[in-house]
Amino acid sequence: MIHLNDPSDQPENRTGTFNPSLSVEDIEKIKSEWLRLIRGLAENDDSLKVKPDIVSLLYGWRKYSGSLEEPRAWVSQAIKNDEDFVSMVARMVSRGTSHSAGDRVATPLNKFNRETIADFIGIDVAKTRCDAINPAEYPEHEEILRTLHTSLEVWLGLREPSPLDLPLPLSILRLRRKILIAGFKSAVDWSLLLALSIPCVCRTR
Repeated sequence: MIHLNDPSDQPENRTGTFNPSLSVEDIEKIKSEWLRLIRGLAENDDSLKVKPDIVSLLYGWRKYSGSLEEPRAWVSQAIKNDEDFVSMVARMVSRGTSHSAGDRVATPLNKFNRETIADFIGIDVAKTRCDAINPAEYPEHEEILRTLHTSLEVWLGLREPSPLDLPLPLSILRLRRKILIAGFKSAVDWSLLLALSIPCVCRTR
């Protein structure tokens, strides 16, 4: 509701057609009430921590409060012990699948957004915490922890990025998608896709 009626959320090319159903004053009141509710949840030890959409809530908190200070301070308190840290990062991961040339079955894929970790935990803090945790002690989230540790090393320049860590030019993405949709009708198609050499990633979250 806020997004659809807030003038500050509208793209520049839509300003002429933007016709909100709520006044700016009403929108500001709703934002204030949203902040009151999120702060109330934050005061409860578990209410906010267990939200599956924690990342969007944290960014909403940042936007409506005008600063990262409040949500970042809350996260710092919410991840004091290892169990809470593991639980938090498990809610910050994006899950999807990847397909490479020759794959018959999709491969599960976990991926972290650098900005999210930097904003709410801190890259160096997350690296220190990961180094102190044995992923094998958390079998449910072991793969997620290993993925985060690898991502942190890439972001800190301690490891070379894998192909999945590198952004692809839009032209290559379009070409590869065209081949995948049309099917592999010739050896040329296979050779071209293999030349692109990057797995096709399909995010589910």
